[in-house]
Amino acid sequence: MNHLPDKRAHCRNPALIQGAFRPLGQTGRDRLFCSTIDISNGGLRLRSQGQPVIKKGDDVLVSIHCDEPAGLIDVKGQVRWLKQRQRKNDGWDMGIRLSEAELAKWAMWLEDASTIYEGLAEV
Repeated sequence: MNHLPDKRAHCRNPALIQGAFRPLGQTGRDRLFCSTIDISNGGLRLRSQGQPVIKKGDDVLVSIHCDEPAGLIDVKGQVRWLKQRQRKNDGWDMGIRLSEAELAKWAMWLEDASTIYEGLAEV
């Protein structure tokens, strides 16, 4: 079996949290609902049921909401990859790298969210 080195800069942790995303510059009605699949200090993997109207390299606004104390967070990032799930009805997965300006805000939100979601404490 061929083992390739993991090129990821941050450890990924599974987390199923509801949210939405949209291309930057679009209105809120253009958003597509999604859920996180895994998250890290530098980004997140999202799954949407509908086909996203974005492509690799697009800038997006991601809104994630969980119960208090973390609450709602809006973060900007860039689509690094998109992949349709094997069964078309299973939606699309996409990787989002958060912009440098958003990382401090994201880290604080992750810290608050870790009190609700086990496993996030290791992020």
